[in-house]
Amino acid sequence: MKKLVKVLLLLIFISVVAVGGYSWVKNRRPADQGFVFVDVAKGDITEKAVAIGQIEPRQKFHIKSKISGIVKKCPAEVGDAVDTGDPLVEISPDPTPDELLEAEHLVKTAQISYDRAKKDWEHSSELAKEGIESINSMDVQKEAFERAGIDLARAKDRMQLIQDGRVSGRGKDMETIVRAPAKGILLQRLVNPGDPVVPLTSYQAGTELAILADMSDLIFKGTVDEIDVGKLKIDMPVHIKIGALPEEAVTGRLSKVAPQATEKDNAKLFEVEIELAQFKDVVL
Repeated sequence: MKKLVKVLLLLIFISVVAVGGYSWVKNRRPADQGFVFVDVAKGDITEKAVAIGQIEPRQKFHIKSKISGIVKKCPAEVGDAVDTGDPLVEISPDPTPDELLEAEHLVKTAQISYDRAKKDWEHSSELAKEGIESINSMDVQKEAFERAGIDLARAKDRMQLIQDGRVSGRGKDMETIVRAPAKGILLQRLVNPGDPVVPLTSYQAGTELAILADMSDLIFKGTVDEIDVGKLKIDMPVHIKIGALPEEAVTGRLSKVAPQATEKDNAKLFEVEIELAQFKDVVL
């Protein structure tokens, strides 16, 4: 009897172990295999090339002064919309004593030359009337008199510009107010009242006063790695993601790819330009 009980208990133990082992193997098999079932669908394979850059105005105006002095007023603020000819910066001339003395000397010298040329022309005219001097000689004296008049006017204009900051006369006013060369938005104002400025000349760059741009005409400028440049074609469609507007979609077309790469941080990059499509609901 005891032997029979032992046999039954052994069989029960073996059955429990077998059932437990089978359950453990059955439950573990899908995890070991790692298979995920998905629905089969037919679609297109899209090859992408990534360009990194920014959206910016097609044309910017870097505005500089043509005279030296001190910034007096700045009527326009950053973000203001301006039209062609609107005042941006008013400059008050701040000449050195040497510049004033030189301007006064030029006016006096030009006045003396003008008076002498006038007397010579008048004298030549009288001699020509009496037949003593030829008409050609009188014309030469007249031309010298007219040139002296131009030099005198130029010297007086320079003196007035240095003293008053503007030159008036001859149907046109020349002043020290720097005006907008085109319609647009003032992106940057690089000077404030009281700042000194130097003029734009052939031997110096001059002080940059402001940056103006037409924000209604925007393009994307960026770079593409040399690995992806072979995928690009002119006029191909482009989708642009803007970091500040992740939910908005901006589209366009590829308009330009640089013919030569530039090296940056040991990577060869090609510059690209993208014409943006018309967008109504996105404010850039």
